[in-house]
Amino acid sequence: MAIRTAARLHGDDRVDDCAWLRDRTNPDVIAYLEAENANTAKVMRQTEPLQKTLYDSTADCRACPDYCPAALEYPGPRTIRPGFLPV
Repeated sequence: MAIRTAARLHGDDRVDDCAWLRDRTNPDVIAYLEAENANTAKVMRQTEPLQKTLYDSTADCRACPDYCPAALEYPGPRTIRPGFLPV
């Protein structure tokens, strides 16, 4: 149910196909967002064990940011991928 909304800003014409989602009292918006949330939950369900593992592995770091035992497991500079900047 996209409703194209056009606006002129700083001399540029802009079209916003998602402006209708800002109306929080519109039943169509609420239904659309609930359907999107249900779909996201369904798609992400298979990753829940990994999400929990990752969350739990950072528990010590969240409790005391000055000391993170997980960081001690990786001595030296760490990178996301070889050739990238250190993390």
